[in-house]
Amino acid sequence: MKNSNAKKPIWVKLTIIFLSILLGLSIIFGGFVGYFKLSVKEYYDNSERTFEIPGLSTSFVPQGFCYAKTEDWFLTSGYMTDKSASPIYVVKQDSSKTLKSVKLYKDEDTPYTGHCGGVAVFDKYIYVADGSDMCLYVFDFTKLKEANDGDKLISIGSFSTGNVKPSCVSVSGEGSSAKLYIAEFYREKNYDTADSHKLTTPVGDKNTALAVQFSLSKYYNKSTFGIDKAPVRVYSLREQVQGFTLSGNNIYLSTSYGLAFSEIFVYDVNRCSKGTIDILDYKDVDLYYLDSTSLINSIKAPPMSEEMVILNKKLYIMNESACNKYIFGKFTDGKRCYATDLTKYGL
Repeated sequence: MKNSNAKKPIWVKLTIIFLSILLGLSIIFGGFVGYFKLSVKEYYDNSERTFEIPGLSTSFVPQGFCYAKTEDWFLTSGYMTDKSASPIYVVKQDSSKTLKSVKLYKDEDTPYTGHCGGVAVFDKYIYVADGSDMCLYVFDFTKLKEANDGDKLISIGSFSTGNVKPSCVSVSGEGSSAKLYIAEFYREKNYDTADSHKLTTPVGDKNTALAVQFSLSKYYNKSTFGIDKAPVRVYSLREQVQGFTLSGNNIYLSTSYGLAFSEIFVYDVNRCSKGTIDILDYKDVDLYYLDSTSLINSIKAPPMSEEMVILNKKLYIMNESACNKYIFGKFTDGKRCYATDLTKYGL
């Protein structure tokens, strides 16, 4: 009879150790994926997969997101970790097909390598938010429509945002009712805003950033690219706002940072407390506080939410978790843009 305690060959021991490690890692990885998916099960249950976010196999980090109605296009912008020109990708909404991308340039010879934190379209203009340069860089939408994949898109100018650092930008309405919004991102220690933008709301909430609303018209002075310099309204915001969009009387804020779960906060403008504020060389501009008084709902979402689009009662959220800079979203369904049915939340 063989001795069961006989010494095992070294390769058997190594194989057992390797398989044990592999099993342990698989359990840890499965728990990691399960945590990030099951924790937002309601969000996934109320959402459907749409297009695969473009550029995820490159150094692209998705940030901005908007819908161009005239072309039925989604545009998504972002920055490149290799410091090459920041791109805009074009996705056909009705087919979810990525049609092309363009490389943004400040002039013929100077690539735009900024954060490219937000993107919006109005008439013949594309607005790109740049918090570092405190402006919106402006591009010609007609040139984008004419461009081939990989072409340069050269800026036609910029719109100064004064001491407001635009992290994101959006457009609502059409024609004479069209409005443009820029919003700031605040996080203590590493992403500051002006002290005058840190406000205590009438109910005692501590807000730390602002969003500014401007009127738009294709008839405005060409030097301002369709934007009226005089702000119409200012909103006082919470921290870590990555996206700002409107639907009817509701304002949606996408908030996120790092691996923490994102939260989409929904406010009813009609419930906002009001005041006035001096901003961008204009005095006594109407101020609306987005705080616990006007908050009507919140949606817990996967980490790293960015800008949003609302289309046909569905909330589309751009996400950066599956880019090569962060990677983990490649394993937690972060590669696709999801469309959330807002009626499931009574919105």
